[in-house]
Amino acid sequence: AARVEAALLWFMHVSTYKEAYSCKAKAKDCDSAWAYYGAGEDASLATGLAAYVKAIEPATHASMFNALLGVRCWRDLDDAETSMNEELHQKILGQLDRSLNRALTILLIDRLNTHATAEGDEKAAAWAFLATLGPVLDRAARAESENAADELAALWSGDGTDIDSEGAINTLNSLFPCP
Repeated sequence: AARVEAALLWFMHVSTYKEAYSCKAKAKDCDSAWAYYGAGEDASLATGLAAYVKAIEPATHASMFNALLGVRCWRDLDDAETSMNEELHQKILGQLDRSLNRALTILLIDRLNTHATAEGDEKAAAWAFLATLGPVLDRAARAESENAADELAALWSGDGTDIDSEGAINTLNSLFPCP
């Protein structure tokens, strides 16, 4: 169940970015980006991935909402059938990417904290979640620091025993800081 939960959160994460990217040619995809993150609900009624993020770190949820508003604003300003302002599109995608990376980071930090204090099945479930979702941040981590990305990759590929949760949390926070 923890692997499925992590995979669904990964799907919502990547789909949010994909829809924001593809709305360059299909304006309706901008709304789909919000739907994948927050089920199209008002920011205060967070659902799906947004509910997880808001519960753990409201500032990151606000950052995500602002980034998605930025996507919609960019597309409203650049309203040709196919967007013409590539510079603005890339700028808003960068904002969204940073927010999405932080969103995944806090999910991982939350489960690292659970893993550090849990026992038995709860510990195994936390590890299954981490081993599934952790590698998703590899591309973004490598863009920030090859060494830190290598450390995290080794962590996620392990068996979950004798891990340095505090060190991993510090690494994640340094790579993807709070908004």
